[in-house]
Amino acid sequence: MRVLIVTFAFPPSNVIGAVRVGKLARYLDRSGHDVRVLTTDIVADRSLPLEIPREQVIYSDYRQRKPWAEYIARWLRRPPAAFEDSREGAPARSEASTSSLWSILRRHYLGLVHMPDMRSDWIKTALPAGKRLIKQWQPDIIFASAPPHTGLIVASRLARSFDIAWVADFRDLWVDNPYYNVIGAVRVGKLARYLDRRGHVIPRGQRGLARSRR
Repeated sequence: MRVLIVTFAFPPSNVIGAVRVGKLARYLDRSGHDVRVLTTDIVADRSLPLEIPREQVIYSDYRQRKPWAEYIARWLRRPPAAFEDSREGAPARSEASTSSLWSILRRHYLGLVHMPDMRSDWIKTALPAGKRLIKQWQPDIIFASAPPHTGLIVASRLARSFDIAWVADFRDLWVDNPYYNVIGAVRVGKLARYLDRRGHVIPRGQRGLARSRR
C-alpha cells in the first residue's frame, strides 16, 4: 500500500510528535508499504535519527506570516502602562490587571488570525509540495497526525483534490482541550465537524474525545 504521511514534525526534528510519527513511518516501511512523508524541518534540535530513506521524505518550506500580522502580534505582546481612571479621585488601575487584560486580548487576536493553530502558515507551502508529489506518486491513503492541526487541513485538501481516502490521527485532546477559551472552543469545534465530514478519526488514548465527536 502507498501511504502518504502528513505531519508538521518529523525526524531529524527532535520533538515528541516527531518521535511517534517517525516510528510509525519506520514500521510501515519495514512492513513492505511504500511510504512518503510530507513535513517540515525547522526545529533547532535535529538529533533524532531518520529511520526511513531520505528520498522518501519531502521537507517543504515553512514561511512565517506576512510582516503586518507579525507586527500587530508584537505590538500586542507589549502591555500598555497602567492608566488613571477618568473619574476624579478614583484609584489608578494596577499595571498587573492591565497587563492581564492585554494578554487576554492578544490571545484572542492570535487565535483568530492563526486558524486552526499557530502553524497555519504551513498550508501555503505544504499544499503545492503535496500536489507535486501526488501527481508523480499516487498514494492509496493519506495519514495526517496532529497536533499541530494544520496538517489535518493540508491532508483534507489534498484528499479532496485527488479523491484519496485519508485518516486524521489525534495524538492529544482537541475539542475537549481544557486550556481552550470560549472562542477557541467554538472555532475548533466547527473545524472538527468539518474534518469529520471529510475523513476518518482515530482518537489516541482519549475516550472523551471520541464521545465528543458523536
